Amino acid sequence: MNLNAVNSEIHMYISGEEVVCDKEIVVAEKLLNTNSTALYNCYPLSWEQDKDYVSRFYFPKDYSKFELVVNGVTAFRGVVKRSKPVNLSPFQPHWASLQVLDYKTFLSEGNQLNFVLKDVTISQAIEQILEAYEGYNFVVGNLNIGDKENDIIKNYNCNEKTPYDCLSYIADLTQSVWFTRYDGNNVAIDFYAYMNLPTGKYILYDQEYCKENSIISISHEFDSDDYRNVQIVTADDVQSNITLENQFLVNGVEQTFILEEPVANIQSVTLAGNPITFGIEETDVDYDLYYKYNSNEVKLVANNLAGTILKINYYPVVNGRAKLKNPVEVNRIATQNSNIGEIARYEKRDEAYTSQELGLIAQSYLYFKGKQAVTLEVKTINNDMWNVGDTCYFDNKNIDVLEDLVGNYIVKSKTIQIIQNNANNKAQIFYVYELINNFNFESAVNYFDNQRAKRIGNINDGDFINRYIDFEDSVNIIFEGYTMEDLEVEAQNELEAELEFNL
Repeated sequence: MNLNAVNSEIHMYISGEEVVCDKEIVVAEKLLNTNSTALYNCYPLSWEQDKDYVSRFYFPKDYSKFELVVNGVTAFRGVVKRSKPVNLSPFQPHWASLQVLDYKTFLSEGNQLNFVLKDVTISQAIEQILEAYEGYNFVVGNLNIGDKENDIIKNYNCNEKTPYDCLSYIADLTQSVWFTRYDGNNVAIDFYAYMNLPTGKYILYDQEYCKENSIISISHEFDSDDYRNVQIVTADDVQSNITLENQFLVNGVEQTFILEEPVANIQSVTLAGNPITFGIEETDVDYDLYYKYNSNEVKLVANNLAGTILKINYYPVVNGRAKLKNPVEVNRIATQNSNIGEIARYEKRDEAYTSQELGLIAQSYLYFKGKQAVTLEVKTINNDMWNVGDTCYFDNKNIDVLEDLVGNYIVKSKTIQIIQNNANNKAQIFYVYELINNFNFESAVNYFDNQRAKRIGNINDGDFINRYIDFEDSVNIIFEGYTMEDLEVEAQNELEAELEFNL
């Protein structure tokens, strides 16, 4: 293969001043991570005129703007975050070694949020999050998530969370992936449903194809880290899908009443048979009755007469669980080793407040890790084939031994290795791509301080599934006028909730 491809031309700018560095430049991009690069022995290009590196000093301020341009196209933008040790010897060059992070770093390191998303659509929630983060130059970009844009978020607490956490949670609910994109003035937040991800160039396992596209190496591996084909998600505080009714005899003096269970959402309130207004206590609106989420205490402020009846219908807060399977993968493993074939894992999500949200999160995670993980590493020279987040198709050209590799992949990471010549701004650029077939990038999410508690194992003996909602023994629910009887359990007594899309 001819490796003497046409050299690329690069330019780097810090705060508008063109700079160079005398070592290899590596730009690391990874899905959901903050992209970064390190510049060693960096100094202004103007120093090259007289090559006086000793009497001058170069210390760019932290958070200065950085831009890397390759062949006239911006390849990376970010801010100077911190410097490496800088030589201050009066006898040696005074250039700087710097670390540069992309603008996504502000989503996790800036101000925390302090509000609740309640009864808003997905698009409204994204706008509200970025409006609350005003001043960091983030704007709503492309929302390619179909009808899910109008789905309702019932109750999500953003308090003491970063925008990064909240945007990742919305991605789980909409079964989508989000990116940041610098548009020249602001950083746009784009959301893509899995089926709407940008489509990049396909891969054909063929010598002529690799030569034409300057592909110098391809390798693959099967990754079984944290693989599972059964996903179980639990949450302690979930809105039940069964309403309760509590009634109280009003004495005309007491204002506080205690419900049987904590409130998720009140549906109706009557006093002496007449409807009265009600709402959350933290709001500025005047109501006849106030309540708090996940509290069983309500406060009646309306005029009331002794002997009247107060009736409250509400959805209580309960413990919830969602369980989903990938039957294709379960059967594959069961056939190969003659056992049940299930590889399950628990995921505890305290920020999920409805059974619908639990189900969507379980679907998202199973989509990421519900089948055997194949990772491809593709390396090119002076040919940028994909962006992080692109999807592509691998074709084995009818080679049977490569059958397991055939299919769709997502570009999980991209590393740009630049070997430059400061004299003429020319460089050899190597692009290294990591592509994965099961869209497994949860470890990238955990790069930020939002690592969630996890438990390994299957459902415990005695646990049961009932349409996403489990009630603990401590929950006391009385159905007036109903006769309860025990039903015999059939099979394994578990909800066989299959995915709504093909894997």
